Amino acid sequence: MQVQRTIKVLTVSATFAALGALVACSPRARPETRVEAVNWDSAPLDRDYARERADLDARHKRELVTPERGESKYDMDKRQVNENNALEFRYKQGKESHATELPPS
Repeated sequence: MQVQRTIKVLTVSATFAALGALVACSPRARPETRVEAVNWDSAPLDRDYARERADLDARHKRELVTPERGESKYDMDKRQVNENNALEFRYKQGKESHATELPPS
């Protein structure tokens, strides 16, 4: 009696496991994933970034030599850090959106 009950439980368990595996593998159970290759050339964005980076660095060097009137060294450093961060953020946005030029500030 005990053996028959154990065999029944094992049979039912195996049946449910097999059905579960079939359902999990069926095309309707799996969401369709679609992968599209994006051919994006980042060179125009990189050139635009390099140009703006060079302009910004040159301006910052000029400001170190001849600071703006009324602006403290601390304020100038803080502003320059913010300008650098803003440029980097725009470049990151451009990369993420596959842009050909930097987004406007």
